Amino acid sequence: MTAGAANATTNVVATFIQINRVEKTGINDHQDERNREIMSSTLSTTIHAGITLTPTGGYGTYQSPFTITDTGAIIAGSGTYGVFGSVTSGSLTLLNDGLVQGGSSGEGDGVYLNSGILTNSGTITGGGNSYAGYGVQLSYGILSNSGTITGGNGSDHGGKGVELVSGTLTNHGIITGGNGSYYGGNGVDLKSSTLTNYGTITGGSANTSSGSGVGVYIDGSSTLIDSGKIVGGTGVAAVLFYSLYSTNAGTLVVEAGASFVGGVVADPKISDVLAIGGTSAVSLVGLGTAYEHFHTLAFDTGATGNVSGTYTAFSGLNVISFALGDTLVLDGFAETSDTYVSGNGLVLSNGSTGTSSQITLDITGSFATSNFTVGHTLGNTTISLNSMPCFAAGTRILTTRGEIQVEQMQEGTSVILADGRIVPITWIGHRTIDIARHPHPETVRPVLIMAGAISDGIPARDLYLSPDHAVALDGHLIPAKTLINGSTIRQVDRRTVTYYHVELPEHAVLWAEGTPCESYLETGNRHSFENSDAPVIALHPAFGPTTSYWQRVREARSCAPLIEEGSVVEAVRARLLSRANVATTPDADLSITSRADGSIAITSRSTIPGYLAPDPRDRRLLGVKIASIIRKDGTLIPLDHPDLVTGWHDAEPDGRWTNGHALIPASLVGDGLADIALAATLAYSANQKQADNQPRFGSLA
Repeated sequence: MTAGAANATTNVVATFIQINRVEKTGINDHQDERNREIMSSTLSTTIHAGITLTPTGGYGTYQSPFTITDTGAIIAGSGTYGVFGSVTSGSLTLLNDGLVQGGSSGEGDGVYLNSGILTNSGTITGGGNSYAGYGVQLSYGILSNSGTITGGNGSDHGGKGVELVSGTLTNHGIITGGNGSYYGGNGVDLKSSTLTNYGTITGGSANTSSGSGVGVYIDGSSTLIDSGKIVGGTGVAAVLFYSLYSTNAGTLVVEAGASFVGGVVADPKISDVLAIGGTSAVSLVGLGTAYEHFHTLAFDTGATGNVSGTYTAFSGLNVISFALGDTLVLDGFAETSDTYVSGNGLVLSNGSTGTSSQITLDITGSFATSNFTVGHTLGNTTISLNSMPCFAAGTRILTTRGEIQVEQMQEGTSVILADGRIVPITWIGHRTIDIARHPHPETVRPVLIMAGAISDGIPARDLYLSPDHAVALDGHLIPAKTLINGSTIRQVDRRTVTYYHVELPEHAVLWAEGTPCESYLETGNRHSFENSDAPVIALHPAFGPTTSYWQRVREARSCAPLIEEGSVVEAVRARLLSRANVATTPDADLSITSRADGSIAITSRSTIPGYLAPDPRDRRLLGVKIASIIRKDGTLIPLDHPDLVTGWHDAEPDGRWTNGHALIPASLVGDGLADIALAATLAYSANQKQADNQPRFGSLA
């Protein structure tokens, strides 16, 4: 190797030339040792030159892997690349714990690797004043970053922090775009690649044309998995999908912790996918506004998501893998009826007329109308799946080998049925739910049936079931949630719960903690379990089941009639209430307080009427019913006023119920004074005070 002057390019002929003397002298001695192969070299001082790694004769094949470890600085100066490496086979590896800086002429990338591995815990910056000036340009390789990568100055679509083609990038550090023009200055450009981001990626300075200065630009069948922070630069968008070179769809997987500063915009011409991923619950707000033009919303196996947005955005989505624990919230649409039509989706109506009176959500799967819980609050519709009939972890099931905890059983275990038969388990499904982050925890929170709550010795020990798991009583199957009395049968708080299905050759009643409970019956929700092998998308939807298919399955295959109301339910509940001997009081413990900000707080005991009466249907949390609110100046405040939001149920002809913690905002009363007339109270649990109620609002200060 000839001596390299400052700001010149040091050519390393990898098959024959050794460069480790650079760290001592800065002078590269040519060693034409035809019988030696270079395996690696370490640079610990500052080199005022770029390094070009090419086999003898230019592009070609390395005879063995080549590694450079940089703990010093590689500064290209007025040259071009900081490090340049390109081969057609073999591998190049750069471990950077120092500084690599691209030059001010030519393309000026900090690092250019074709078919290589780059691990960066130091700093890499682009230079350049022409087409490129990327921090890193990597093709067909792997990039791991825990340091800092910054784009340089490039014309046209230059100045990118990282351009990745057919590669993989894992980012724990900081990546920032530089200065570019048309499609330039982006933090990261992905072309048929995968980016997993735990760190921070920021778009740089570029003109505001489409595809410039964004945090992450996705072109083609690329995947971005984000649990870090992505910030849009002058291009505004944090993430932009655009089919410049490819018409294949891209995918964004949002995991817990993900943060986007700027819009997330899919290509309306391509079927891009927005997915909920990870193992922790994800709350995604702004579908149709913050997240635009996506064709598909997917829920990854084991992930739990709460996705909210405009109803128009949902009406154009294909929703796949929607499962227990997932929730959709449609802003601006107050549903009054819902029907699931196989091959079409969940049809929602709001009772009005015109084009916005009905929308269809393309929720793919084997569902029936009865599988969905749909309701509306303050003009927004919430959609979730009913909890399947499940046993909580730890529940003991009677088998031929005695009582065994459900999580310790396996397919083939023989269980003893209530009618004395012995049958094998054919499948055990399971799913863990993050209740603490669930938007509607009452739909998944376990129901505790205390030992002896049903009769002497039944249950033999405390029994925990999912809300929809049915108990066999009086010749019928009654869901656990229908039996709740708030005392001996009640829902309990847990941060997480793992539920287990037990499927038998046919639907039957087995013994769980000495209580007759149903086994699993497939009614279209098998795919909701983490270990299910059921297909999510029907192969032939045009020939799939009709709307009432799964209802007919339940009726035809159920071992007993399933009921949630009526005379049998009321007789059973009356018996259980008498056994529980729940003490009640008519005292509402009412308090009306003027707050410092001019608002008025109405607090009281609260109860769920369906818990303390034989008829279980009214499951609202009710405090007191207000007949009227009159301001100090004599003005009547309508009970359906849109500003009455916190702690209020829908208005009724004779008044409006609170939930035990209601607020009249200062915008309606001003000085915190008003005449409030009471319309009704209820029978409340004698052991509850107003402080026991769950709803809350802010400080009185």
